[in-house]
Amino acid sequence: MSLASTSPFDLHAVRAQFPALTRPGAPIYFDNAAGTQVVQACIDDMNPQIFGHVTDRLFEEGALDVFITPVLMKKGRPANQITALSPTGLEDRLLAVLFEETTTIGVRVQPIERRLLPREQVCLQTSLGEVRFKIAGEGGRRSEEHTSELQS
Repeated sequence: MSLASTSPFDLHAVRAQFPALTRPGAPIYFDNAAGTQVVQACIDDMNPQIFGHVTDRLFEEGALDVFITPVLMKKGRPANQITALSPTGLEDRLLAVLFEETTTIGVRVQPIERRLLPREQVCLQTSLGEVRFKIAGEGGRRSEEHTSELQS
């Protein structure tokens, strides 16, 4: 099932309203009509083993993606920057996780625009059993197996 087939909107009518979306050969899919945001905090005084738990909690609260990046803060202090992408409107839930589960004393929230290639998930039968693949782009020019299924 592709994202285009599950959308309640007429994609061609939407693209006609926005000239930037009508470029031939450049399918653009926006993932959230209300917008997407980045929620970030730099943390230099917390046990890094806690980040796994914090990441899980952010996903539970609706984050689309979460990642940790090593950074250098002022005066050369090493830190970790935790970044969560989320639909607009979830900031209070994500801020609560960051303020309650980490040592941060400040969080940045910024609106962003996120664009996605059309994608669908398919299941392929292999000699080891069924494996799910994500196929993205027009004509399936990119694919990715769900490696968590291959590990078991």
